[in-house]
Amino acid sequence: GLGAGVRVPVSFVVEDSTSWKVAIVAGLLLLLVAAAAVFWRRRTKV
Repeated sequence: GLGAGVRVPVSFVVEDSTSWKVAIVAGLLLLLVAAAAVFWRRRTKV
């Protein structure tokens, strides 16, 4: 029924937590690179 149709995708998404970890790590890496770039630009300017 409807409950099963909703339950299957939800359980699949929850079990597939590796994708969430990869997304979080990628976001953190992007932030780190952006911060490093800004810091490096300011450092080279001065």
